[in-house]
Amino acid sequence: MNTHRRRGQLGYTLIELLVVLSMTSVLLTTATVNLTEMVNPSEQGAATVAAFMKEVRAHALSTTLAFEVYPITTKTLGARFASSCSSASFTNDDSLSLELPQRVDLTDLTWSVCFSPRGFADASILIPLEDHYEGTKDVQVFLGGAIRTQ
Repeated sequence: MNTHRRRGQLGYTLIELLVVLSMTSVLLTTATVNLTEMVNPSEQGAATVAAFMKEVRAHALSTTLAFEVYPITTKTLGARFASSCSSASFTNDDSLSLELPQRVDLTDLTWSVCFSPRGFADASILIPLEDHYEGTKDVQVFLGGAIRTQ
């Protein structure tokens, strides 16, 4: 058996490449499993609620209608629209709803916020979210329509 390589035969064998690829895949799988455990449900829930608020505000701006966001249950948010925030008759928009992530609940169901056709909120509110293991996070909606998590 010839163990010497010729001058033009530098490189790796197929077996060496397969070993390196299999070791890399094992390391990546382990890292992915460990990273998913680092996800904080309350932070994820707050980010999801903030994104939903921004989406509803964008609908208000694009359709020139007033959109109201309100809690349906401790796990669900809904949206409805009317010609203005002071209107007495809102129509539910079934395409705009949000289901909160597992382990995250709304702790207060007495609020609602309406975005005018110009994107302004009718009230400055704080929406508390509770994770049963990690604590609480808040989503704050400002009168100007800005939304932040804290």
